[in-house]
Amino acid sequence: MNTTSYSYNLLFQGHAYGAIWGLDTHPSDHQICTVGDDSTIRIWDVPSRRLMMSRNLGAQARSVAYHPDGTQISVGLAGGGIIVFSSDSLDTVHLRKDREQPVGVLKYSPNGQYLAVGSEENTIDIYDISKQYQRIGVSKGHSAKIVQLDWSTDSALLQSSSANRELLFWEMPNGAQAKFPQDLRNVDWYTWTSVIGWPVQGVIPETSVGDDITCCDRTHTRTAVATGDARGVLRVYQYPCHKGAQARCFGAHSGAITQCKFLFDDSYLITVGADMTICQWRVVLGSSTGLALAAPSQSALGPAPPSMGALSLR
Repeated sequence: MNTTSYSYNLLFQGHAYGAIWGLDTHPSDHQICTVGDDSTIRIWDVPSRRLMMSRNLGAQARSVAYHPDGTQISVGLAGGGIIVFSSDSLDTVHLRKDREQPVGVLKYSPNGQYLAVGSEENTIDIYDISKQYQRIGVSKGHSAKIVQLDWSTDSALLQSSSANRELLFWEMPNGAQAKFPQDLRNVDWYTWTSVIGWPVQGVIPETSVGDDITCCDRTHTRTAVATGDARGVLRVYQYPCHKGAQARCFGAHSGAITQCKFLFDDSYLITVGADMTICQWRVVLGSSTGLALAAPSQSALGPAPPSMGALSLR
């Protein structure tokens, strides 16, 4: 900082304290959105590794999701509320509060008509976007908090997994539980973020009890799947991932990886963690797992320590 002119050069910026809990990638652009304990929402440009926009939420956040057309962003709050923003200005579009416990995960349907919201009250609320986010369904059946949600490609089904490793299926949009889950074995899932299920049965190492695998995401080409764990280890497997599958392991975070997401074109994998760090991993094709991640390199922002929470190339 120049003490004469009071000008300064910005070196680092990011989330201020606590953990980064929410991460989503833009459906058609090289942008990401993050939220966390510092009560801010931040939109980042991946190629330049720069903060584009931010806004104070006034409350701690736990989850975030882009609408399929990229025009809106929904944020789940630690107090149970939901805020919907315009993605180009971060102006508030809608406010909802139907729960008192944290909203840990939310996901728009592929057709853009519905929003599924999972909370720590072990429930899933379904909202109709065309009706000003009116709640049209509630799914109850889990015995622990909801941690992952995935829609079928036709937006007719939803699968949910909970903290105690339950995997349940629901008919949409009314939220009724599917009576014969064995009949859903051939369903085409638009995303796969559940850490349990037949296609990812090999992502839990033999040395693990399962609860330390915190997040999961499948490439859009459906050739690989990435997981993060409570020790900060990132693993990449072939997809489907069968028991005994070998992983490529990477380290960068000093704490738990809370979320991992591939960009829309699978050019980068983004991870966020309890250490307030956002890491972007460049995807390199041609490995035995279908892809590999580039070796760590210095960010354009400089070698930011984890406590700074800067978006850095890893």
